[in-house]
Amino acid sequence: CGTAVWDDRYVMISGGNPISGTWCVRADGRPSEVWSNRVKCYEQSLLAIKNYVFGVADSGVAYCWQIKDGQELWKTRLFPGGVSASPLLAGRYVVAANERGMISLFEATPARFRPVNEFQTGNSIFATPILIGDTLYVRTAVTTGRQRQEYLIAIGK
Repeated sequence: CGTAVWDDRYVMISGGNPISGTWCVRADGRPSEVWSNRVKCYEQSLLAIKNYVFGVADSGVAYCWQIKDGQELWKTRLFPGGVSASPLLAGRYVVAANERGMISLFEATPARFRPVNEFQTGNSIFATPILIGDTLYVRTAVTTGRQRQEYLIAIGK
């Protein structure tokens, strides 16, 4: 379900049917796998930036891999499982959300995981947040019993 991401040399995909994993191939058309692992980012897409790719697995664990060889540079648990929204690059930060309405903001650096902020928006996020200018827009919902109310939250200056 996730969308393919790429840089000027490689294409990366992740999914879970029939085999769970993340794969990288050359973007020049040569039919060869560069690297793979067994991390499953099923609904959500990966996030590629120069030389590195970030992923937030279905399990709620965030990863940073080196694109050229798939070396895992760091991994950390962001939140409990259930991730459908894709990570978003917002300046020098990555914005990630889980299905329970939690947003996690961390630096987009391969050096090590550097958390910036974490906050609750409601009790449900399935859509990927977007950034327009300096404002982050998040579609969230609050479910109480059988009642569900959706909200669009604008976070900015």
